[in-house]
Amino acid sequence: MIRAYGFALLLAVWGGCASDGPAPSGPAPSPESSAPYPETATEPTPSAEVRPGVRIDRLLAPTAPLPEVVARLREPRSRTAEPIENRHVRGQIDTIRTWRYDGLTLELYDVSGGRLLLQRLAVTSDTYGTTDGLSVGEPRDAIESTLGAPVGTEGDVVTYRLGDELPAAVEVRYQPDEDGVERATAIEWRPPIG
Repeated sequence: MIRAYGFALLLAVWGGCASDGPAPSGPAPSPESSAPYPETATEPTPSAEVRPGVRIDRLLAPTAPLPEVVARLREPRSRTAEPIENRHVRGQIDTIRTWRYDGLTLELYDVSGGRLLLQRLAVTSDTYGTTDGLSVGEPRDAIESTLGAPVGTEGDVVTYRLGDELPAAVEVRYQPDEDGVERATAIEWRPPIG
């Protein structure tokens, strides 16, 4: 079944989050794959604008160098940082960073002195989508032909699972359009975090 592909399909051979337009000029962001993203002026300046048709596959890929990929996005509309106690290391305080763009929200788990992990990615605009066709505005049957059968439903939110050992949750909010066709109005990915 198509669900078994896990995140493999999301590892599309595509060079980043920018659309297929020309590459931005200027220096490339520094690859600090293990460095946290402090909320200071020393943070890398994003170098590529998010434009219509942006594929988010690299953000969802479990092997993506997340700091490099995130650095390619334009400056978020807003950002917050919330301290959180690490559930594995007693006394260690990590940070949940939430970056909001128009139609896209990234929630990043910044391990103190360690890695930057994607905790949640939410899309509410058809500007963003995956190579395999997951995007806001798609009809439910098209989304289920990619994700497989749902594992749960609560109200208008339907949950799917990708992968077997450490499954990612994909939650899709559906609303009927003027013709009664259920279409995605929001899609949220929650990759597993160890």
